Amino acid sequence: MSLSRPAKPIAISVSDLATALSDPFGLWHDHHGDPALKDPEAEYDLFLKEQGRRVELELLRKRHPAYVNLTSEPSAAAQTKKLIAKDDVVIYHGELEDSRTSLRGRPDVIIVSAEAR
Repeated sequence: MSLSRPAKPIAISVSDLATALSDPFGLWHDHHGDPALKDPEAEYDLFLKEQGRRVELELLRKRHPAYVNLTSEPSAAAQTKKLIAKDDVVIYHGELEDSRTSLRGRPDVIIVSAEAR
């Protein structure tokens, strides 16, 4: 059985994994369903999400003053691959891709250290 590549790469975040465990249909609908039928996010949920991002970045800045932020980069997978080849780099919201399946993962932080090689 051969795997066909999806037209658009699939990127899975930590939030997607949590949603898949609690609400698999909701996850599918968020990615493939009719946007008009999607429940609007509550104001409090948006507030919590924003505060989580703010705290995450604040801690990252304290622990790793020099990091690369790929949060809104369309070519995050290619840039992550280049950065991983370097020593001593911290990547925020990079993207890792399996070339066989086009499945992509978006870890929060990737730390590449020369000591670990």
